[in-house]
Amino acid sequence: MTFEKLVQNLSKLREVNLNGVNMSLVAPSSLMNLSSSLASLKLEYCGLQGKILDNVFQQPNLQLLDLLGNEGLNGSLPRHNWNNSLQSLSLSRTKIQIHLEHDFISNLKSVETLDLSACNFEGSNLELFDKLTQLIELRLSHNNFSGQIPSSLENLKKLLELDLFHNNFNDLGNNRIDGTCPHFLETLPELQVLVLQSNELHGMVKGSSTNYSFSKLQIFDLSNNMLSGPLPAEYFNNFKAMMNVDVKMKYMGSPNYNYDYSASLTLKGLKIELVKIQTLLTTIDLSRNKLR
Repeated sequence: MTFEKLVQNLSKLREVNLNGVNMSLVAPSSLMNLSSSLASLKLEYCGLQGKILDNVFQQPNLQLLDLLGNEGLNGSLPRHNWNNSLQSLSLSRTKIQIHLEHDFISNLKSVETLDLSACNFEGSNLELFDKLTQLIELRLSHNNFSGQIPSSLENLKKLLELDLFHNNFNDLGNNRIDGTCPHFLETLPELQVLVLQSNELHGMVKGSSTNYSFSKLQIFDLSNNMLSGPLPAEYFNNFKAMMNVDVKMKYMGSPNYNYDYSASLTLKGLKIELVKIQTLLTTIDLSRNKLR
């Protein structure tokens, strides 16, 4: 059966999951015939190749679009006319060009989970992400972002997971006493996962400034940076979620859109890719720094 015929047979479905299906010989233009009632489209690691078409991002009822791992998929995102229903978007490990500008951000105002790890960015103004106030998860790992982590991200009060692993963040300004650790993140009341490993952060980790800093945090990873000074013991007293772990067999994520959080961590000396994160997992990793 051709993919075009398959799409016709699925025309009444609201959810389509073809993760892992070999679609290397399928032209992305076949996606032109998707049903207008489609709410969820998962195409992880399908081997899709060629230019993605605008209509995929303009489906009127689409809430979840996952194109993770289709490294042969290219083209550019449409500047305008995205649907207002999109809640979850993953373009990780594709070659789709992302123009990091106001037009792109304005299309994502309703997005809650956004995975743009290892993407093809044009522009590096991360301050634009502070407009996405509905974000629960933001993944920007394996890119080449540099400079300061913008303090405007403190506006993302619903954020549960922030992954900035493997970038080039640093600070060449004059405020080296406070260092470059993004202390403003402690003001995010819902944050559960913070991964800033393998960057170029340096300076002191000054410790908690409020009684509720990181109170819901379960994964705290600042490993492989150049941070110095004493261990931030004040933080540890506030890690309430690490002291009262949910022992039920559940995974961190967004239940409304069937989206599980993932992370790359070092556990017992081994680097592990966690496709899903159990709610009972807690970890603090400050290794490979200059802390004392």
